[in-house]
Amino acid sequence: MTVLLLGPCGSSGDTPDSYAYDGNRVRKWNVTTTNYGKSWAAGDIVSCLIDLDEGTITFCLNGQSLGTAFTNIKTGPGVAYFPAISLSFKESCVSCWLCFSLTVVTYPVEGYLPLQNPPTADLMKANKLLGFIKTVLSTSIDTQEERLLEREFTGWRLHGEPTVLVTLAHIFNHFAPLMCKVYLVEDVLMNFLLGILEGGGSVDEHPLIQQLLDLFWLLMEDYEVSECLKQLMMSLLRAYRFSPIIPDLGFQIHYLRLTTAVLNHEKSRKVKEAGLEELIPTTWWPTHFDKEGKDEREPSDESADERLRRRAYERGCQRLKKRIE
Repeated sequence: MTVLLLGPCGSSGDTPDSYAYDGNRVRKWNVTTTNYGKSWAAGDIVSCLIDLDEGTITFCLNGQSLGTAFTNIKTGPGVAYFPAISLSFKESCVSCWLCFSLTVVTYPVEGYLPLQNPPTADLMKANKLLGFIKTVLSTSIDTQEERLLEREFTGWRLHGEPTVLVTLAHIFNHFAPLMCKVYLVEDVLMNFLLGILEGGGSVDEHPLIQQLLDLFWLLMEDYEVSECLKQLMMSLLRAYRFSPIIPDLGFQIHYLRLTTAVLNHEKSRKVKEAGLEELIPTTWWPTHFDKEGKDEREPSDESADERLRRRAYERGCQRLKKRIE
């Protein structure tokens, strides 16, 4: 795969107005080719920075600059550049995720803006409303002394306290529509939920996520919750897939823990609109393992029913993979 910037007549780095970086061959192209950058791998994130004031193009790999790749690029009236990718033999576009700021930029670079500005006003509003929700959940009412008491946010429970629920209902009137927007779900809600799990421990030790999902179903329209959950799960799966791979798989585990926490919520798990039940209607898992944790049974040892379930499950996984990509 090659990451490109195409000018008015650009094509794959072969013309004067096109510029390319290929991490497979560790080279850059602009009519001629020279060594540049580092080798990339599956899950890496490549950023392309174009400075129209200085006339330079720089590439980054997982947020680390690879140095200036091109200088003295053409600028001025009538000149436009377009991001693109070029695929080699047997490469597929489904293995790539192009971000123009519809979703959160993973590695923002100071001094550069995405092609599409983030929804700043909505971000401020969503963060403020989520802060209000957290404040309300951290407050209880002493009816005898008629005063507010602070309590642990994580100790809140849904049942009872009608005054709290009425207050939350007013907040959710403004908060719910924002949770149908993918950028806000990823940048605000997902990061908030991940923060709850940051302390580690079993997912079952964090009942607050279950309580928050109960609130969503209580105070939001079903279609709003469905859209929010769909965007949340897609964001988690993208984050899992495109996180840098480190020895302890810390990033991947982080996203999987939140995915598990959401799927532990019975009503959220059964939402057809969220796609999971529709995409993978049949579950299956190996039941016999060798010492390395691999399935030691041969396909010929399966019963007819086991074979049907396994194949249905594998087809479902492929459908989910295509939906994510």
